[in-house]
Amino acid sequence: MQTRNRDLGGKRTAVSRRTALGIGSAALAGFAAGVIRAGEAREASLFPPEAPRPAKGLRAATCQFPVSASVTENARHIRDSMRRAVKSGAHLLHTSEASLSGYAGIDLPSLDGYDWELLRCETTAIRGLAKELDLWLVLGSTHHLDAHT
Repeated sequence: MQTRNRDLGGKRTAVSRRTALGIGSAALAGFAAGVIRAGEAREASLFPPEAPRPAKGLRAATCQFPVSASVTENARHIRDSMRRAVKSGAHLLHTSEASLSGYAGIDLPSLDGYDWELLRCETTAIRGLAKELDLWLVLGSTHHLDAHT
């Protein structure tokens, strides 16, 4: 389990990523959407109502969910987040690093025996949904290049 030291009100304490997600889930889960115009960001509500996409500017959404070793479960969270982003009027969705694949060394012991074909299939399906929804996607994932890389 990976831990990080955090300064909480002058007191340093070790917090695991899973614990931090649990503590911050109410604040982090869902979307923080904003409209960006000429370098100016305007914060939207945590759970914006259904809204049309603005004609000018870029509405970006970001999501946070408990990433796991299950590519299938992670993909379900990502697809749900994509649909919510579009309903909130977003043009782009940003996910956390390794949100699809899971974190090697944290969520799964290593990449030895990793199901790269499942990861490719889920990535392809997510790309298809992004095209269908007309949504740009910044997708965090581990990628297999070849056996030597």
